[in-house]
Parts: sequence; C-alpha cells; structure tokens
Amino acid sequence: NLCYAIFTCDPGYLLLRLWATVVSSASLRRCRPDVRLCHCPDTSATLAIGPTRYFDLRQNRTNDYKFSYKHMLARNGDTAVYMQYAHARIASIARKAGVDPASLNPNLLNLEHQAEADLAFHITRFQEVVASIEDDLMPHHLCEYLWKLANQFSDFYNNCRVVGDAAQGRCV
Repeated sequence: NLCYAIFTCDPGYLLLRLWATVVSSASLRRCRPDVRLCHCPDTSATLAIGPTRYFDLRQNRTNDYKFSYKHMLARNGDTAVYMQYAHARIASIARKAGVDPASLNPNLLNLEHQAEADLAFHITRFQEVVASIEDDLMPHHLCEYLWKLANQFSDFYNNCRVVGDAAQGRCV
C-alpha cells in the first residue's frame, strides 16, 4: 500500500487525489464527519481531463496541495496546457519540414549548438527517470522530466532555426 495525501478546494471541502484508492463518501464521512465533499458533476464537459490528470500527477503524492483550475489551466508554467503547446510546435516543425520523426537516425546527429546538446542530453535521461519512478513509486518525477524537456525544447526552438535553414536536415 502507498500513502497518498489529500488536497483541498474551497475552505471546508475535501477532495481525494485522482490517483488514490477510491474511498466511498459514506466511509469518509464516518472517519471525518466534519468534512463536506466536493461534487463536480460532468467535470469532463467543462474541463479537459488531461490538464486535471497532469496537475494531479505532477504533485508529490505524499504532499497535500490545493486544487486550482486557475493553475491547472495556465498557459505558462508546469501545466498540461504548456506541454500540449510544446507538442504542437514539435509536430508543426516535423510537418513543415516534411519529416517523419520515426524515420530519423539518432546516430547521425551532429550537435553544433549548446541548445541542441542540452536537449539531446536531457532526452537520454528518460530511462533513468523511468527507473527512478519504478524504484520510489513517485510518478511526479516523470512530470518534472517532461517539464524540463519542454523547456529544453523551447530553448532549442528559440536558438536554432530548423525549417527553411541550410541546417534543416541536421536540426530536425
């Protein structure tokens, strides 16, 4: 069994973590009669599930935190919205360059700019991060890795012209 923290929303309300073991509201009321539960019907209709899951997953499962749509849906910072934006930029580069990323040979990389080297080095840490998650059962490490990867990509994107440059084949 793993320990999970709780998070709060409005004062006096308590929500269970999305990834935690499901506890019935009746059994929770027996344990904590002073707490009122938040009921959010049709949340998926008003909020994409991805940002909700990412926001929850990026929290250390043993630390309490406050549920916040404002922070969850922010376009900047460590959010799913930012990750989706980074993915859209990567897909756009591949589409404009006419390159299938799966067809690229990593053995032919020629890293000339520091941003390229930093991005490549960070990518190589993926297996290490997955092994760490397997060891300590703390999935928020994956979110930390992805957040740093998105930032490394952003640095690369800002410093290295990819499409329409003589080095297009090298950088894509």
